[in-house]
Amino acid sequence: GCRDVVEPNKTGMLVRPRDSEELARACITFLSKSAEEQSRMGVAARKNAERRYDENIVIEAYINLLNRHRKFK
Repeated sequence: GCRDVVEPNKTGMLVRPRDSEELARACITFLSKSAEEQSRMGVAARKNAERRYDENIVIEAYINLLNRHRKFK
């Protein structure tokens, strides 16, 4: 996964790579939340992804980067 996408306990949960015990604890924690809390986290994650990674935003960032690179040539 990508750490930049996750806002801990708001849009998801972070666990150390290759730490199966921590992953299991995070899964149990998530499953112990109410359906409403789980849904809120999912909605927040979706909004965050749309706000930061919408196709138009990503394309504009690439174009700006290319334009800056061209100025330095």
